[in-house]
Amino acid sequence: MAPIAIAGAIPLAITYYNVSPTFMQTIFMLPTLTAVPSSLLIGALSRKTGKKLPLQIGILAMLISGLAVAAFNLPLAGIIIAMAVMGLGLGCLMTLNLGIIPDHFEAAEQGKAMAHVAAFANIGGMILSLLGGVLLAFGWQHMFWMFILAAPIIIINHITLPKEEITQTTEEVKGKIKLNTDVLFFCMTVFFIGLSFAIRNANAGLLVEQHNLGDIAVANYAMTLWTAVGIVMGFIYGVMAKIFKQAILPIAIGVFAVGMALMGNATAIWVFYLGNLLSGMGIATVMPTILSKSSQSVDATSATFVISLIFATLNIAGFVAPALVNTIARTIATETAQVCFNIGAISLVPICLFAIFRIYMQKSQVSLDN
Repeated sequence: MAPIAIAGAIPLAITYYNVSPTFMQTIFMLPTLTAVPSSLLIGALSRKTGKKLPLQIGILAMLISGLAVAAFNLPLAGIIIAMAVMGLGLGCLMTLNLGIIPDHFEAAEQGKAMAHVAAFANIGGMILSLLGGVLLAFGWQHMFWMFILAAPIIIINHITLPKEEITQTTEEVKGKIKLNTDVLFFCMTVFFIGLSFAIRNANAGLLVEQHNLGDIAVANYAMTLWTAVGIVMGFIYGVMAKIFKQAILPIAIGVFAVGMALMGNATAIWVFYLGNLLSGMGIATVMPTILSKSSQSVDATSATFVISLIFATLNIAGFVAPALVNTIARTIATETAQVCFNIGAISLVPICLFAIFRIYMQKSQVSLDN
């Protein structure tokens, strides 16, 4: 969650380096790009080395890159390199952290376990958002001191994660990775989710300034609310999945879209926070659903690779979002945070409708089979 929590520093970093908002947003989104090759490669590598060592290397990369920005007055090229290294670590961490789950859980329990992991990640995100708001008062670079928390995490992982017997995965290494149309659908969904999520992270601080909703710390406090909702949704996900069943995905996407629209058009601080509340509920439900259903749609040999593919798609969307959405915004009107948020909300509508249509087609197929 740390690469997300530091997004509140974007407005100050723009002034510090005297660059355009789009350029600085792209730099802060760079970890989502470099996470793509590492997330794809690490899935295949872990089948030979096990998941423990690559996971620790990924955390170490995030630690070193974050502290480099915090401790040194890096030139623009330096922060670009640091962000790129951070993304390499992020790709390893995101993929393997959840890639462990299919090894130990199946079916509905798998989705529940992924939601619990997301809940604890959001606990960390809430702490980092609060910490980032405090550190920001001392300068935007000081926000990166939060990465020092990765040091004890490496030690804890080394002690607590079980030693893997690589010989047990020999048959899996020989197996071929198999994908299907379900995986393609989930990748398409994740792309639009990632696009809107990146818009929220890159433009929240600018929106607060442009709409005079408060000082820059408001964006960090809003992220705290976002993650707090994610914690709650993570722990009640199992109940939600039982209640809404197949409809849980389109409902979650719709809630996320409404939240984005409220945030983008907020003229009062409470509307901005309400939008954060709804969008946080939506995305905290969408991601465990997609990750569990996509991994269940393939065999055990392909599960980790599918998770890495989902995260690769998510990260590609996050990286292209600033340039793509800002270009569209300039074409429509002007490059404002409000227009960007509205673009994000509107882009979620067709994917929500397609998810509903997919459920209808699946039910129709079952009826025909019967």
